[in-house]
Formats: sequence, structure tokens, C-alpha cells
Amino acid sequence: MRQLLIQGGLKFDTSTTFRRIVPNDRFELSPLLKGVGTDFLEPVIQTRVHAAIARAYMTARTVTPLRAIDIAFHLIGARQWRLLTGFLFQVAQHIDSVEQAKSFEILPAMFRPTFPANLTIPLGTRIALRAVQARVALFTEGKTQLLLQDLRTLTETVEQNGQTEAFVGWLLVGPFNPAAPVSVCAEGVIRASRLAPQVALLRMADLPMPVESLIWASIPNLRSAKDADAFVDAIVAMTNAELRNAFIDERLRTGIEIVAGKCVSVELALPEQERDWLRPLRRLDQLLARGQAAGIVAITDAAEREKATVLSDFLGQPELAIEILTANRDQRAPAERMRRDHLAAAILLDHVSTEAAMERYELALQGDPPMKIR
Repeated sequence: MRQLLIQGGLKFDTSTTFRRIVPNDRFELSPLLKGVGTDFLEPVIQTRVHAAIARAYMTARTVTPLRAIDIAFHLIGARQWRLLTGFLFQVAQHIDSVEQAKSFEILPAMFRPTFPANLTIPLGTRIALRAVQARVALFTEGKTQLLLQDLRTLTETVEQNGQTEAFVGWLLVGPFNPAAPVSVCAEGVIRASRLAPQVALLRMADLPMPVESLIWASIPNLRSAKDADAFVDAIVAMTNAELRNAFIDERLRTGIEIVAGKCVSVELALPEQERDWLRPLRRLDQLLARGQAAGIVAITDAAEREKATVLSDFLGQPELAIEILTANRDQRAPAERMRRDHLAAAILLDHVSTEAAMERYELALQGDPPMKIR
């Protein structure tokens, strides 16, 4: 530590009662950790000692959770705000399990909105603090709503000095966070996508795909009716341009197929007496309206097929289902015509006749013009 203090530009006698021996013939000063140093060291000296200690700890090959918390405190004491911001984001991206998050549970308790009360912390650093706190809380089921609301408040009117931090913060809380529920993931994507054009160091052309495409990252956590509603609400909240960006990669069509299916399957997962098939219809109608408004055929195709399934299988309206599937058939892409014909054949087999179903199956395989339904 003596050498580190000298490297930091500090020269004073360390052979005092403030010295504590540690292994490997090294020692460290305890006053800074216990607050005693404030009674003996000038403020400028305290700041420089904090900076020297933080730099020493950060040169280690690995940093334990306890050491990471030490580094954060020393960087605060050193007023090294930019370094603290970057370090917090590095910590956040390595928290990807409940076990790791539990090691940092102390962070939400230590860095409250008013902490430290005697410091003027830059907006970007406060955003980073809230982001790492929210990420930890989402894993540990802490008080996430208060932290997320504070993060929203900090980033809604963000100016030039905090735009990059807000962009990174929402990505780490939302789509890059495996513990983020669908609603938080979607919110993170939408907020980050709207901040992206304002981030000076970010060139949109350099991104492999638009930020909006990260909306599909929430699908693994889409497990309940609440999750399905949250995803549909996010689709509705996106602008037409944002929604089109989410489909720039043709492979992402699979995402909306899964979502449309989930709109139905989450209802089927409920006990029979609790099912209300009007709920999935409402979700699918919302998707249909949004797809039509944005001109995204992938959304309308997936939603119409799932709607036909609900109508025929659960609401006893096979005729209306067939009508939806056969409307404008010639205008559909070949692959979509085949999907619709196979589904229509299954409905005919259940509700009309084997003969009608076989004719529809043959139509699907041959790609012939539409046939009349008996």
C-alpha cells in the first residue's frame, strides 16, 4: 500500500497506529474503511487515498463481490464519477443469476436515492447506480418498482451528459437481463431505442440490427396471461417505424409466431373454470390492428391463424374460422397459403367431413386455386 500511495502522489509515514497488517507482507490503512480517517486526514488527501486504493483493487485479475463494493465506495470517496459509472455497468453485466445477485443485495440498501447526501453526483452516475440496483432487485425480488420508477424519472428528461448512461442502463435492466419480466424487458427496449439516436458515440449503421429487434429477448419469460398482455401492450406502444425495425431481420418472424401462440396457450394453461376465451381474442385483435396499421404482414398472418384456432376449437364458430383463413388467399405468400390450408383442413376434419378435409389438404400440397367449402 505504501508504494501505491506513492504512485498516487501521496507521501506520508504509514508506520502508524492506522496501519493494519494483511497477508503477503502487505498492509492497508483502516481509517478510510471505518471513517476514522476523516478526523486525521485533509479532505484532498482522503480523496487521493481513495483513488489510489480503488485503482489498486481494480488492477486485480478477478474482483469478488465484496471487493467490487469496496471499489464502488472508494470511487465515490475519490469523486471518480466517470470511472465509477463504467465500473457499475461492468458489475451489472456480470450479474446474471440469483446467486450472483445475492452477493450484491447490499447495494440497493446502501445507495438510496439520497445517498450520499453530501455529494453532488452527476446524472450519468446516478443512472448507473439505479440500473445496477434495479438489476439486482429483479433477480432477488427486491423493491423493484421504486427503483424502476426512479430510473424512469432520471432518464425521461435526460440531457446530453446522461444519454449514453440512460441507453446502457435500460439495456442492462431490460433485454440484457435474463431476470427481467416481459414488461420490464419491453420497456427497456422501447426506451433504449428512443435514446439510441441521441447517443453521440453510437453509430446506428454499425449495429448488427436495430435496437427494437431486442423486443424478442423477452419471449423466454413469457409464461402467463399477464406476460402476454404486457408483450401485446408493448407492441401497441411502439410506433410504426419502431415496429418495422423489429422485423428487419426476416428470421425474427418466428418471434411473432411464438407470441401469437402464447396469447392462446396461456389461457389454456388456466384451470378450465377460469378460462375466458374472449381474452385471447382481444389480444389477437390488438395484434391484428397493430399489424394492419404498420403494414407488417407477419403480424396479421400469425394473429389470424391463432384467432381461427380459438374460434373453431373453443368458441364453436368453425365457419367464421374458415372464412378468416380463406380470405384473400391468392394474395398470400405460398408458404402462408400452405399454413392456412393445413389449418383449414384440420378444422374441416373436426367440424365438417373427412372428404372436405382431404380436398383442402390436397389443395395445400398442390397450390391450386381456392376451392369451395362444403
